[in-house]
Amino acid sequence: MFSTTSPISEKLIHCILEQLYHCTNIHNPTSDNMKFAAALLAIILPAQAWAWTYVDGSGSVFDGRRNVGCTRSITPAGKTFDWDRGFFEDCCIHLYAEPGCVNQVGFSCKDWKKPASRNLAAFTVTNC
Repeated sequence: MFSTTSPISEKLIHCILEQLYHCTNIHNPTSDNMKFAAALLAIILPAQAWAWTYVDGSGSVFDGRRNVGCTRSITPAGKTFDWDRGFFEDCCIHLYAEPGCVNQVGFSCKDWKKPASRNLAAFTVTNC
């Protein structure tokens, strides 16, 4: 699965932005380095199409750009779930033990990947 927030892509985007900054502070702003960095950004930024992606412990993939209300999702205890936010996103995930999203058992506003310590039955996404 392609993750828009993997450490490699974050480092690459940071490096490209840093390169663009340095290129604009030299006498020739249309240098080959700047053209190359701009071309890479044009390729990478459209890949940031989703604000977030959640893969539950049963392998189901959910992604979106906005907040999401209570959504049924099965993660048995011991199975790994994976929450990834887009590079410039502030979205948060809230995990629930029951399908009705009443008993919140965890949340994160940062990327989060771990085995579930208990059965998870639903999630919501906020702050997008």
